[in-house]
Amino acid sequence: MSLMVSFATQSVTRLRANRVEEWGQEVVDWENVDELEIDGCVAYGLASVEMESGRDITGSTVQLIAPFYADIKGGDRIKYDGAVYEIIGEPQAQRSPTGSVSNLEIMLKKWVGKK
Repeated sequence: MSLMVSFATQSVTRLRANRVEEWGQEVVDWENVDELEIDGCVAYGLASVEMESGRDITGSTVQLIAPFYADIKGGDRIKYDGAVYEIIGEPQAQRSPTGSVSNLEIMLKKWVGKK
């Protein structure tokens, strides 16, 4: 198991939707999620403003570096600093040459405004 660097002191909560059957089909249930706290993370972000049909929409993007062994998958959501973010794509495994600081790199996004 690899270790994160000493400044990886942030915690996030991974939210994973349960799947339920509704009208004969399996659907994602975000009302009842499986939560897992993940320590040893580093998060930093940027914010941007985007226009769509004359409306202001702010997309907040966060780069999350998590421990290599963290149970985070594409389709999960991450709760960080009081806000819930969607994962963009799949977490990417970043393997260090020595194996001592391998990690997962995960892009997060949260939209604010009327879509």
